[in-house]
Amino acid sequence: MPTWSQRNIINWVRLYEPDWTEPNSGSDGVNYWANKVLLWDALSEDLPTENTIGFYGEDLLKAVAMKVESNENSTGYKKAESLISKMLAQRVLQKITHRKGLTHSLHCRTLLGMPENYVKDGDPVTFGELLR
Repeated sequence: MPTWSQRNIINWVRLYEPDWTEPNSGSDGVNYWANKVLLWDALSEDLPTENTIGFYGEDLLKAVAMKVESNENSTGYKKAESLISKMLAQRVLQKITHRKGLTHSLHCRTLLGMPENYVKDGDPVTFGELLR
């Protein structure tokens, strides 16, 4: 049995088969796409932190570990404040992933699992504490 992604690819291919693209065939892939397929910005909806600060786990860890009383003019502070305020305002559930071996950098969950980072996301007076 094909996996979920393989089935979706097969369904997308059906929209481009000749009987769907012929103008007078009774099925029109372009109109089906325009009227029946729901599209949304998956990056901002599903990965809000990556959309704001990038795809590096180190940057997310730095943002949540940053002290709220830090230098408000620094770019790191502005990014962290923007990230946390968006997450709190939109009631976001951010998935913190391991992604071991899938990328060239360590992701936030892998970094939080290291002994030196155990409490960084919940230290007092940090942006991470605001999220908790």
